[in-house]
Amino acid sequence: MVYLHMPVLAGKPSKAREFSRLSEGTLAQLIDGEIVMSPAPKSFHQQIVGNLYSELWLFLRKNQIGKVYISPIDVRFSENESYQPDIVFIENRKLDIIHEWGIDGVPTLVIEVLALSTAYYDLTHKKRVYEESGVKEYLVIDPMELTGELFRNDGNSAFVSQGVQRTKGKILFDTLPGFIVELEEIFKK
Repeated sequence: MVYLHMPVLAGKPSKAREFSRLSEGTLAQLIDGEIVMSPAPKSFHQQIVGNLYSELWLFLRKNQIGKVYISPIDVRFSENESYQPDIVFIENRKLDIIHEWGIDGVPTLVIEVLALSTAYYDLTHKKRVYEESGVKEYLVIDPMELTGELFRNDGNSAFVSQGVQRTKGKILFDTLPGFIVELEEIFKK
């Protein structure tokens, strides 16, 4: 699968402070100190994100173990890294990282649904930042291949793949005991 590398805006602000001055709703991320713009996601991407979010929201409504947010919401990892993951889960003990403007710190779980314009970053730089900053679990959904791959942090800031699940596979989380993602359901159009 070929994913595009989106260009950065040369000469534009490149620190979190200036980045935060962008208009609300701007589809941009601060990656390695550079502002990276992206087009709106495709409809199938949004359908998958919606399916995942609604299932997780219902699960958390019953279980009350944390909060879930859907993009666009800024998640600041450092002065040079501020992303808009598709979905983030923050466990109750870390709710103090949630602010009016977004999230300032490390979510418990990050979910990215790959898109042509952002997959390069999701699979490389951002994945490394998630890993090194201590995100406990990172789920990558590939809508073109109809797969999901869960990475679990081994406690030493290293992700370990839990294997690639295909169309009818199921994904179970340590961070969300009892929550199961059934790929067949989230890929329904």
